[in-house]
This record gives sequence, C-alpha cells and structure tokens, in this order.
Amino acid sequence: MSVHHIHLTQVALIGSFTKEVPSLLTISSGDTIRFQTLDAGWGTGPRSIARDDDIVCEINGKDYALEL
Repeated sequence: MSVHHIHLTQVALIGSFTKEVPSLLTISSGDTIRFQTLDAGWGTGPRSIARDDDIVCEINGKDYALEL
C-alpha cells in the first residue's frame, strides 16, 4: 500500500472534471491519497471575513445567521 500526496500546484488545479486532462496519478486498492484543497473562492490564505462578523442569508423570506 502506498501513500500519495497531491500538493496545491498549478498542475493539480483544474477546476472541473474532464477526461481531456491527463491523470495526476494512478492508485491501487488500499492506497492512501493525501491532498490539499482550496476554499470556495479558490484561496489558500486566511479567511477574508472576521469571525465576529455576521453573515446572514435569506431562505424563503427568512433571514438566517451563519456561524463561522
């Protein structure tokens, strides 16, 4: 069993699933893959919203506060 690492590099960041881009690696049953991910804004740094800021979203006419 092998442990594979996929680091955040330009080669690893595609943004969609497509068969037109070659695979980064081939795995076998039982192998482990360790990888890093980006946030929803494709960022890797600190949060852009302070923890004490309120984020409110509206669902079906009602406001809901989101906890970070």
